[in-house]
Amino acid sequence: MGVIGVEEALAKAINQSIDLVLVSNTDTLPVCKLMDYNKYIYKQEKKAKKQHKRKIRTKEYNFKPSTDYHDIDVMVKKCLKNLEKGHRILFSVRFSKREQHLKGLGLDKLKYVEQELKDIAVLEKQNKEPMSISFLFINKPKD
Repeated sequence: MGVIGVEEALAKAINQSIDLVLVSNTDTLPVCKLMDYNKYIYKQEKKAKKQHKRKIRTKEYNFKPSTDYHDIDVMVKKCLKNLEKGHRILFSVRFSKREQHLKGLGLDKLKYVEQELKDIAVLEKQNKEPMSISFLFINKPKD
């Protein structure tokens, strides 16, 4: 539109029944814009909500080395829903002091989980700590 006076801009805003919004207030020339301000605010809130939904979270599933394979299958079925949403999945086997000698059994159970998820997810990271072993899974990249 170019440079116009305040009165003329207000008249155009009233004629078009929209708002005159101050964008930048400088000493020499204030910059204003003709827009529907409520619509602008609504779009900004909608955009912020959409970005908030896209956050990827890590869902954690813990079990002990004595957990049965059927119970692990139930956990795997639950984690499939979270994988579809795009979340990362962390399976951890936690050991108590007397279960330290069962690390092989815990690793076997995590390998079982990896086999169950091999079509849907990829193992991103393995972490072995003194009291736990964990596998982090992410969705398989689409080709």
